[in-house]
Amino acid sequence: MDEVGVRDRLTFGIPRLDSQHEQLLQLVRQMREADAGGKSLCELRLLAATLTLHTRMHFMDEEMFMEGAGYPGLEAHRRRHAEFTEGLLRLQSGLLSTSRSQFARIVEYELGWIHQHLEDEDNELGRWLEENKIFAESLDWEAPPGPGSIPISSP
Repeated sequence: MDEVGVRDRLTFGIPRLDSQHEQLLQLVRQMREADAGGKSLCELRLLAATLTLHTRMHFMDEEMFMEGAGYPGLEAHRRRHAEFTEGLLRLQSGLLSTSRSQFARIVEYELGWIHQHLEDEDNELGRWLEENKIFAESLDWEAPPGPGSIPISSP
C-alpha cells in the first residue's frame, strides 16, 4: 500500500494529534527503508517496538482528547484502537522467530491502518468537532508528553 495522498488526510485540526499522525507515517517509512536496506533482524525488531510505543501513546492522547471533548463515538473508537493494537502485537510476536517477511507484514499492517483509520474514524471525529465547534485550544486538555516529544531515529 502506498502513502500517496495520506499526507493530505493526516490533519483534522488538532496540531498535537496531526503531528503524531505524521510521525507514525514517518516511522513506517523508516521501517520500509530499514527492511529494504538489509538492516539486521535485531534492528528491525527495535523499529517495530518503537512503532508500537508511538502508536499506543498516540492512541492514549487521542482518547484523552476525545474524552475531554465529550465525543460520543469514543467507546467505538477506543475499541478500534484496541483491535489494532492486538493485531500489531500478534504480528510482532512473529518477529521473534527470525522472519523478515513478518516485518514487511507489520509495515503494511500499520500503513493500512493509517489509511483506513484516518479515512474513517479520525475524519468522523474531525467532522464532529467542526459541527460542534469544538477546538483543541478551547478544551482544558493537557496531554502528557507523547510521541510528539519522542525523537524518531533509525538504529
